[in-house]
Amino acid sequence: MVSESEGHVGRGAAPAVSVIVPARNEEASLGACLQSLVRQRGVDYEIIVVDDGSTDRTRQIAQSFAGVRVIEASALPHGATGKSNALACGARQARGQWLLFTDADTVHLPGSLAASVQEAQEHRAALLSYSPQQEVHGFWEKAVMPVVFAELTRTYRTEDVNDPASPAAAANGQYLLIAREAHDAVGGHETFDRLISAFYSRVETRVDVWVYWGLKGREETSRVRDLSLGGLFVETAKSTPVGESVKLDFLVQEGRIGTEAVVRHVKSGGLGLKLLAMNNEDQKRLRALITRLRN
Repeated sequence: MVSESEGHVGRGAAPAVSVIVPARNEEASLGACLQSLVRQRGVDYEIIVVDDGSTDRTRQIAQSFAGVRVIEASALPHGATGKSNALACGARQARGQWLLFTDADTVHLPGSLAASVQEAQEHRAALLSYSPQQEVHGFWEKAVMPVVFAELTRTYRTEDVNDPASPAAAANGQYLLIAREAHDAVGGHETFDRLISAFYSRVETRVDVWVYWGLKGREETSRVRDLSLGGLFVETAKSTPVGESVKLDFLVQEGRIGTEAVVRHVKSGGLGLKLLAMNNEDQKRLRALITRLRN
């Protein structure tokens, strides 16, 4: 446990915060991350690094920090994803009243841990997540990352996410502080894996589902062969380049569902499309449509 006054890591009473860092082959960044974490002040905390099968010096680097607890991720359960499994393993070992899940390539400003706990408590928030300043290097990172975060900001507006009456929800896995009680109440990252599985699990359309789509002035109505919250496969004989953007309008009894998509793959008889951002009402109708198709 990190002492507020002395700043060293040791064993003792249950800490206020358990900092959980999943790490797989993170030798290039983990040292800076842990250095910034062990220097935190103002709150008692422990640090748990979950080594997720690293083949580089990740484990040795973590063990070089006195008092940092290093554990191994368990075997991956069926349907689980690697990072979520590592986080779940860390949470099971954690003793804190709060859990901070943070990535191995993050660097934490002095005093940020105590400040985040204080902010969560002041706002009576069970979950607090920040969108940290991003470090970008090279032309492509500098060109692409601002676009990515601008789109995230447009899709998940802060005022909507922070409004208890709004169905909008978002959190950043780089910095995710959650009360232990709330984490356990929702089932932790095991539940997250089940939700992700459901999100990407496609349902075949046993009844006719049609979608009207347009691409660079070309318009077509196609039958949907299968569908999920993340994408769909439409039947068409017309070839379309991978990466092209497509506008979609579903023609279904749940009501109009309008969204954009991008062509992910082209197969004989049709196109695989990845759905992009859609508004809350369209998301509700799409969920209702998938629920009807599953029943």
